[in-house]
Amino acid sequence: MYHEKWYHNALVEGIFVEFADEIDAMIKEHVYEIAKKLIKFGDSDERIAVATELPLEEVKVLRSQLEA
Repeated sequence: MYHEKWYHNALVEGIFVEFADEIDAMIKEHVYEIAKKLIKFGDSDERIAVATELPLEEVKVLRSQLEA
């Protein structure tokens, strides 16, 4: 999951490249947790997709998993 705000020159230049995947995984995990909270608050899938920058289809899958 690429997010240009969190990519520093050090990552681009390769100094911390080995940690980039771990950082991305942690960010993605937190974004999903936020999306789950928004679902519980009753926000629409479209609004959650905009707020979290997750694809709408991923939000719909996440909602269906929570409702199962």
